[in-house]
Amino acid sequence: GVIGIYNYDSLVGLGGSNELGPIIHDETVFLRPGDIVRTVGQVLGIAVAETLEAAEFAARTVHVTCSQPKEKVVVTVEDAIETGSFYEFSRHSMER
Repeated sequence: GVIGIYNYDSLVGLGGSNELGPIIHDETVFLRPGDIVRTVGQVLGIAVAETLEAAEFAARTVHVTCSQPKEKVVVTVEDAIETGSFYEFSRHSMER
């Protein structure tokens, strides 16, 4: 069976950190209601169950509604250049 569905409120209740990343912890684990979704596949919560089938069933019962974006959606490199959407803090250079 399904053990539970956990979201931002669950994480805060446990005192957990909501940021992760392999090197720089700059990825939000669970979005708060009203936060902006930044990427396809961004984690909103998790379903924990005794079997994969039960977890998938639980995940399918979750309903998410989104409003129209208030800012331009960046999909291509050209979009990023046009909107000035860059990750400056992660720019690296190699010198000899």
